[in-house]
Amino acid sequence: MTNDSLTFPFVSVRQLKTILDNKPDDVFLLDVREADEFAFTHIKGFVNIPISQFEQRVLAELDKNKTAFVISHLEGRALAACAYLHHQGYENVTCVQGGLTAWSCQIDAKIRRY
Repeated sequence: MTNDSLTFPFVSVRQLKTILDNKPDDVFLLDVREADEFAFTHIKGFVNIPISQFEQRVLAELDKNKTAFVISHLEGRALAACAYLHHQGYENVTCVQGGLTAWSCQIDAKIRRY
């Protein structure tokens, strides 16, 4: 799975928090970190589909009609996941800028950093 130099929309963690505070029904929150990372810390509401299992699971679990917000530790794996989804025909894919680390620093310090 490669990024292929595609560009995707980014959302800052502050923008995402505002979106989530409105409790939208049309979003899918996707965390592509590995299962042990997700178990260590994660944002409530995100679904974990590890990048190592991504191609096998994501098409069955992700609704094309929803906007997917993709997060990883920083953003590298999220970008790779966005590229894959784009190649599979998903148009509403947004990468969370700065990843979980940015969320921990700017939104919720209870999210453990590593």
